[in-house]
Amino acid sequence: YSKNFVHDMKVRELRNTILSYLVSCNEEKYVSLATDQYLDSDNFNNKLASVNILANTSGPQREKTLHDFYERWKNDKVVINHWIMAIVSSKNCTIKMLDDIQNRNGFDPKNPNHLRSVFRVFANNLAIYHDSEGKGYKYLTDNIIRIASFNPVLANQFIQAAFVDYTKLQDVQKALMQKQLIRLREAPGVAASIKERANNFLSES
Repeated sequence: YSKNFVHDMKVRELRNTILSYLVSCNEEKYVSLATDQYLDSDNFNNKLASVNILANTSGPQREKTLHDFYERWKNDKVVINHWIMAIVSSKNCTIKMLDDIQNRNGFDPKNPNHLRSVFRVFANNLAIYHDSEGKGYKYLTDNIIRIASFNPVLANQFIQAAFVDYTKLQDVQKALMQKQLIRLREAPGVAASIKERANNFLSES
């Protein structure tokens, strides 16, 4: 890469980092800057940065931008991953949004990268995944069992993401997660390797 290219890339990254901080500190005042960047920039990385920033806001600009990006890129199985991850990693993410994503035409329910963009990213969205009622644990376990029926290797990867914090949790959260590990271990028709993985986590408690 040329020095100018690297310099421009670093300037872009810095500018988008500052924009992200500004919007998070005062959404009402600065959200229009992120929206304008999305609409006006001819650089894909700047557009994507705006999508990620706006995904963490509320209001009509969020919905308009996410909808526009989806409509532009829904037929590109690679680029649409960015749209999925922007929503799933956001502080606004809900289980309903995860279902909505999977019902979109641009989502391929057998595509490993699309599935990773939903379920692995969801497990890493700690504030949402570690719901106080255990809804996040149940949702991910439901889908691990479902995915195990056609891609047990991928399901095994999601087990690691889903339960990696099991031994570190406080008692109440740990009990909620333990319930799902037991479900997974005892689920009918699930590969032995998956049951063994669940049992290994349980044996650590």
